[in-house]
Amino acid sequence: MIDDQGNQLDDGIVKTVVFSQWTSMLDRVEDALEAAGIQYDRLDGTMKRDDRTRAMEALKHDPACEVLLVSLKAGGVGLNLTAAQRVYLMDPYWNPAVENQAVDRIHRLGQTRPVTTVKLIIENSIEARLLEVQRKKTELANMTLGQNFSKADMLQRRMEELNQLFGS
Repeated sequence: MIDDQGNQLDDGIVKTVVFSQWTSMLDRVEDALEAAGIQYDRLDGTMKRDDRTRAMEALKHDPACEVLLVSLKAGGVGLNLTAAQRVYLMDPYWNPAVENQAVDRIHRLGQTRPVTTVKLIIENSIEARLLEVQRKKTELANMTLGQNFSKADMLQRRMEELNQLFGS
């Protein structure tokens, strides 16, 4: 990810938003960005409204601010982050709609450039299993539109998801 920050467009730096559901993961990314000399800002649930606004404005207007670190829950709703062209999802969230909503902050009306989204997944890990749960949830949502499933069907599906996530 940090190596990618060296990529520039003709009109300057490619602005990046990094989402994680864990603020401790954002802390680690923050350390790596500092070590690499990359200027960033941060937006998470502990911040006051004015500080959140300042962080978004820095991404939009400060040419030196290349990266905005955002906690998934704090940054998934009501933000316009169209200044960015690259998105990293550091860890999968069990509900794909939450991730989609976060990425949509960059794909909002006013985005005039292509956006690259990168999901970081470790093979044979809990993250890989979560990715499969996300896929099945999306598939189920697509199937259930216009159909009625019983509570027993839904409970069975949830049990299968838990077995897949924590079982073999």
